[in-house]
Amino acid sequence: MLDSIMKKFKRLGGSEVKEVLKSESVSKRDLRYEEVKVLDFYPLIKNYSYALIYVDRFNQKVYDVIEPTLSDEERNLLSIVKQRIFENISVSRELRSLTNVEEGIEVVKKVITSNLLGIRVINEVLIDKISYYVARDLIGYSIIDPLIRDTKLEDIVCSGVNIPIYVFHNVYEWLRTNIVLQDVKTLESIVRRLLFRAGLEVSIAKPIVDGVILPEGYRVHVAIDVISRRGSTFTIRKFKAEPYTIIDLINLKT
Repeated sequence: MLDSIMKKFKRLGGSEVKEVLKSESVSKRDLRYEEVKVLDFYPLIKNYSYALIYVDRFNQKVYDVIEPTLSDEERNLLSIVKQRIFENISVSRELRSLTNVEEGIEVVKKVITSNLLGIRVINEVLIDKISYYVARDLIGYSIIDPLIRDTKLEDIVCSGVNIPIYVFHNVYEWLRTNIVLQDVKTLESIVRRLLFRAGLEVSIAKPIVDGVILPEGYRVHVAIDVISRRGSTFTIRKFKAEPYTIIDLINLKT
């Protein structure tokens, strides 16, 4: 299975799994590649984002989101592309009218290759990577978008800044993820997006709210940092696209 993972990420310039598992967020847990037991691996957006579930050396089940890697230079280019999109009213309006990240990726590709942003990028692999992150961040839910689109997850729980997000998987149950919101600015940006899509408002008088984010229809619970010591917190409760059948419940031993 590891060989297939490496091959899939070679196309987009992503690190091989050995290197991915040594990324900053994982190395802090002193994870060693040789001791990883892979439980599952599947695409979230084919060729762009994947879920890797494994058992670490502490015998803990972990859920890692794997996305294309970006060098510092590529991150700078990504920032420039985003800024140019904000400055281009027609392109910005078109992207904000979309709700589908995959469709957004294709739109961004066309915008870049047609030189509408005044940025010349020849490398097709780089265009792919930049287009993915632009669509993920502007149309999707930024860094937590892969978690929201994973149909096998039932709950997504963020307890604040610098704390790994936890998810409840319909097969592997509770898992620590490699998604960590590193600062208050990032956390508050995601919280604002969730509140906007749920049509909710929070205030000092009403610091805790519940609602439904659209178009997904998932329940969201948000508590702003007026009462949370580690910053705002949120929980997203998802629902199966197809309800469990009696056979499913028997197989799950519930």
